[in-house]
Amino acid sequence: MEKNKEKMLKRLGRIIKKARIKKYKSDRSLREFSRDVDMSHQAVKNIENGKVEPKKETLLKIAHTLRSEEHTSELQSH
Repeated sequence: MEKNKEKMLKRLGRIIKKARIKKYKSDRSLREFSRDVDMSHQAVKNIENGKVEPKKETLLKIAHTLRSEEHTSELQSH
């Protein structure tokens, strides 16, 4: 993976994780959030760690689940 893309994916993952923890009030919320977005907890963890490039549909599902205008607009700008 090229360096710029790798940095962008890691930044995106940090944004998603921060929004998830803020909404679910705990870092232990990964499994609960995973159920809400209909994904495995490992898939969400890989996205949050910047290890995979999620599809646009996946990002929209995550943004919709988080329902935070601040983070949704931040996700859409990337």
